[in-house]
Amino acid sequence: GGAGRTMGDYPGGPIEPVRGGVEEIGERLASFAAVGASHLQLVVDPITSASLEALAPVLDACRRRLAAG
Repeated sequence: GGAGRTMGDYPGGPIEPVRGGVEEIGERLASFAAVGASHLQLVVDPITSASLEALAPVLDACRRRLAAG
């Protein structure tokens, strides 16, 4: 696994990565829309083809959650 990427000054402490299964992560990403986010920037760690391919079902789960309201 990766070590995380912290950049900038975060006075509130470390930012924890989103972890879990496909549906759990998809739901968590969709939850940001409920608090007003219209765009997300995702950082996968490690940045590999396999990581990006593994992200596809998570994004599908996120889209399903958003469509369900």
